[in-house]
Amino acid sequence: MRRNELIDEISDAVIDYFNTLPDGTEISTTDVVRILFRGKLLRSGRYMINGDIVDSFELHRMICKKAEADRITLDAARFEGLPIGLPYNVSYAIRKM
Repeated sequence: MRRNELIDEISDAVIDYFNTLPDGTEISTTDVVRILFRGKLLRSGRYMINGDIVDSFELHRMICKKAEADRITLDAARFEGLPIGLPYNVSYAIRKM
């Protein structure tokens, strides 16, 4: 499977999962990837998912883009002004509009 197709498929599944969660649930995109795909975050900052290597930043960007299109906000307001680390490891509050 091509990389873009894989990222598209994974991000669709993550958005579907977000839609099953109660509003305000706090979860990171890495946690969702682990739950859905038993994905492993490698030291390189990439995921190993079903034998494929997926760039975590690229996947996170696609998830954010699709979440916005689906009227879901990944709310990190409680971390504003704090050094929180990598965006895919942040526990966002899932807000549905």
